[in-house]
Amino acid sequence: MNLQFDRRKLSAEVKKAIAQRKAPVLVGAMFAGQDFSGLDFTSLFGYPSDPRFKAIYNGSDFRNAKLKGCCFQGADLASVNFRGTDLSKANLENSNPYTALFQGANLTGANLRGANLHSAELHEVILKHADVTHARFGLTSIAQTDLSLVKGLEQAVHIAPSPIDAATLRRTAAGLADASDLQRASVFRFLSNAGIDDELLQVVRAWIGKPIEFYSVFVSHSSLDKEFARKLYSDLRALGVRCWFDEHEILPGDNLMEEVDRGIRMWDKMLLICSENSLRPNTGWWVEQEIERALKKERESRKTGNKVSVLLPVTIDNYVFSDWEGPTKATILARHVGDFREWRNHSKYAQALNQLRSAIDAGRRMEMK
Repeated sequence: MNLQFDRRKLSAEVKKAIAQRKAPVLVGAMFAGQDFSGLDFTSLFGYPSDPRFKAIYNGSDFRNAKLKGCCFQGADLASVNFRGTDLSKANLENSNPYTALFQGANLTGANLRGANLHSAELHEVILKHADVTHARFGLTSIAQTDLSLVKGLEQAVHIAPSPIDAATLRRTAAGLADASDLQRASVFRFLSNAGIDDELLQVVRAWIGKPIEFYSVFVSHSSLDKEFARKLYSDLRALGVRCWFDEHEILPGDNLMEEVDRGIRMWDKMLLICSENSLRPNTGWWVEQEIERALKKERESRKTGNKVSVLLPVTIDNYVFSDWEGPTKATILARHVGDFREWRNHSKYAQALNQLRSAIDAGRRMEMK
């Protein structure tokens, strides 16, 4: 039999568990329609069989309950019914709402960092300024929900693809009309990682009030810097920049240098990722050839009156400034070198990415004037 809990009874149950140095265990309990605003549903003590959980509420019913500012941090919320609840500013960090139902819930400003949203249902949910950094998605059903103002989307973890309906894509596109470029990139990276294919993402971009068009970019990098190159490639694509990247463009059996040469000729700009790996003679022997091809294309372009730079250097360490002695060093350093030396720092990476986006778009803006 399900037990009905009001605010007084729940508070007493949680205090009792804490006094016994236990996690409160209320499986299948009934909390529907009650006002629990601001209450802490957890304790400092972990459940014996799984110390990660500071409370157990599996299968409980919170329909239409007022849970504003409540704490469910570290709670096991598997199969919980949150339909129509007010969870604004609630703390669900590292909780386990696996297969939970959030239909019509208000999660404005909620902390969902690290929450396990695998197989949860997010239908007609308000997620304005909710934080899903490191939250786990997979088979998460998202319907009729605007994702445009959700925080941490680019850092969400995708265990499996998630079904996302057309209404969500439409609402999200509408919400992105006045969003920053960085937020747009975050949203599109999430959608891509959730399994939305590139063709559909291009359609979604077209729905945005102010779609962005950029020059296409050839990404020159060392295979030893693949982790950074993959991240930058993914984020530029999320911003709508068409990129050439060897993992995606070179097919088995292709001649590497011929394909690189074709890439430089076909694409508008060359983004050179400078590092000790790419510039050192024994590991980056090919880079001078790529630089020279890019500079040649730039010289030929300027003969026709086009003054847009083809070569865009960025760096992830100090080698280009200190130890590199390549013949084109002066040419490289005469340009603004994008600074990604602290690319593992999220805020500094975001700042550098925004500056790079502006550099890629600079020539396009000049042409439009």
